[in-house]
Amino acid sequence: MKEDNDQSLLVELVVKIRKMVSDISDEKNRITKLHNSILAKLEEAGIKIALQKNLTDIWVREKNEIKSNITHITKLLETMYERLQNKDTNGLSSFWKEGKNYADITKVKFSEMGKMGEVVFVADDLEQWKEIWKNIKESVGELFDIAETIYTKLSMIEKLRPEEIDELTKDIVKHIPLDYSLEEAVKYEKEYMQAYNELKEEASKKKNLWDKFLDILAGGIQETPAHRVMLRRWMNGEER
Repeated sequence: MKEDNDQSLLVELVVKIRKMVSDISDEKNRITKLHNSILAKLEEAGIKIALQKNLTDIWVREKNEIKSNITHITKLLETMYERLQNKDTNGLSSFWKEGKNYADITKVKFSEMGKMGEVVFVADDLEQWKEIWKNIKESVGELFDIAETIYTKLSMIEKLRPEEIDELTKDIVKHIPLDYSLEEAVKYEKEYMQAYNELKEEASKKKNLWDKFLDILAGGIQETPAHRVMLRRWMNGEER
């Protein structure tokens, strides 16, 4: 079981690394679509909750707060996108800290709001509620993924020399030619595990450069303790 979990984390890590050198020219449109999708699904959830009179006031208050947070995160993300186009890393750390604070609050709020329906709905209504929140969480996850990718690209510009970025990009594309989403990557676990082992060997030859890159990667918005342990093992040259 632990080995399966480790492999899953490694596939996630390789997918994440590949995204760092992917083209994101269309991400601005995707940010807008995800933002609109989240708000639309919140309204859909609100229609169902409206039937529960004892929850209406709480829901409206929580929904307004979460909509405000999502809108703020989206604006921050659009600003980050523009910064990336201009290679502007000024005040990146404080800017990212603000974004992470909003993200943390949003995660907690979404969890609380999702549980509201799980308490009162049954049968088909409960399944519909769960499906709505599944869609919301997926869209929020994609939004955070974009934020993480843009931030990491900006951090690379801030902390690495242009020739170092070029070298990393060549290494990554060489060993991870497939540019899939995490859901797609699961189907190609064997190929991604091979890519991980090849990258690890490549990194051992260029330890200083890859240590800097993995350190940047470890500051992501969605990093879990398990991800950080995995990255630390890699940086220390340990076997998984």
